[in-house]
Amino acid sequence: MMKLRLALAALLCLSACGDGGGGGPTPPPVPTPASIVLTPGDTTLRLDDTVRFTARVLDQSGKEMLGSQVAWETSDLDVASVGPGGRVEATGAGEAQVTATAGTVRKTVRVRVQPDFSSVTAGWTHVCALDPAGRAYCWGRNLEGQLGVEAVPEACGPATPCSTRPVAVSGDLRFRAISARWTNTCGLTLEGTVFCWGAAGSGTTGIVTTVPAGRTAIPRQIPGLSGVQAVSTGGGHACALLGDGTVRCWGTNHRGQLGVGLTTTARCSSSLLPCSPTPVHAAPGRTFVSIVAGQRSTCGITTDRELYCWGETYPPSGGTFTEAPKPDVCSGASCYLAPAKLFSEARVQSLGIGESHACLLTEAGKAYCWGENHSQALGLGKWGTFTYPQPVAGALAFRSIAAGSDHTCAVATDGRGYCWGDNSTGERGTPTYTFGETSQVSGDHRFASLVSNSGFNCGLTTRGMLYCWGVNWHGQLGNGEYDLTNGQQYVLPQ
Repeated sequence: MMKLRLALAALLCLSACGDGGGGGPTPPPVPTPASIVLTPGDTTLRLDDTVRFTARVLDQSGKEMLGSQVAWETSDLDVASVGPGGRVEATGAGEAQVTATAGTVRKTVRVRVQPDFSSVTAGWTHVCALDPAGRAYCWGRNLEGQLGVEAVPEACGPATPCSTRPVAVSGDLRFRAISARWTNTCGLTLEGTVFCWGAAGSGTTGIVTTVPAGRTAIPRQIPGLSGVQAVSTGGGHACALLGDGTVRCWGTNHRGQLGVGLTTTARCSSSLLPCSPTPVHAAPGRTFVSIVAGQRSTCGITTDRELYCWGETYPPSGGTFTEAPKPDVCSGASCYLAPAKLFSEARVQSLGIGESHACLLTEAGKAYCWGENHSQALGLGKWGTFTYPQPVAGALAFRSIAAGSDHTCAVATDGRGYCWGDNSTGERGTPTYTFGETSQVSGDHRFASLVSNSGFNCGLTTRGMLYCWGVNWHGQLGNGEYDLTNGQQYVLPQ
């Protein structure tokens, strides 16, 4: 009986303890992450948009491992930031990789961030910009229809319609370039045609009117133009650069700014100024790579990188330039009725024309300015009016330059913005500066471009973000506010 009991105990032990007699049953294998499924997949965002990614961690059998710890990272914080829960915020234009990690398994998706705007331009009291799809938006004063819409919901003062936020330009148009100045705006379509809108008294919108308050609020196509490569809007005229390097200009011509002398016979506006509402061949016999229409002048850079200008001289009182003829007299001012070569010291890269001064950049990035020197807008470190381009003080090299009313701003080769001249309305973008010297725009911004006009500037950063600063009479800063008293300025980029 005892032997039977011992045998049964041994069998029970073998059954319970398994082989070897001293160990327990083999535990099931611990599941390990084998793959990660991210939702959504590759994503496109606009600036400041957010998206939350969900990570499902799967084991080798394809079963979801609930409660798995997931770590998140981004390849570029300047494009997209990511939090512990997979929440991604678009911080700048570009493309970043967002990666989820569980154990040794990683899964990556692409996050592409589109900028709000791809280019920007500034008129006297309004601003326009293009989004990445080529749609145009404008904001600021709209009394002359320069925003490209008939009506806006706001009013900046009595009988002065404006918009303190961007509004879409009328029509289903797509542009590759846009140019604003004074009270007009022109856009170059993807097909190479030109549409203009705003004040109609000067012929800039392609029509003749003797009504002082004539306006073209809906974009109107300029006839006779095709294959256009660039467009530039001036104070009362506009010019287009064609694919063959020739230039066509239209609008007011009382200072010879159309480049054909004073031969135009049409009369525009209540003052009956000579003008041409249809494009004329400007500066025949020369080919250009860029064109800039100023307040009452036009300048172009030729294929040989030489600078030629016609129309009112800078300063308006005149002056003989190297390799240029003596200025003519037209409408009581000094002007060139035929294109005059105005600079011989280096090859010219780009140009900016202000209200009464102008600046150029050489191919080496050296800045030269000339004209009236109000508030030392020429950046020379000295007073005086100069009829020939003078080198801007300092050793900075620039890649673009913009001339405003009594100030100038430029983008240095490292992307930082610098301004000189007047700062009475905060247009230099800094509360602290030394008068007569160049100062850096506040903040660690890297700009792709800067535009300047009457007491304000806007800058588009390399991350695709748009900042404006300076005076805000008619909402031209686009920040939802306006101030007619000139008491409220935005000294720092907004």
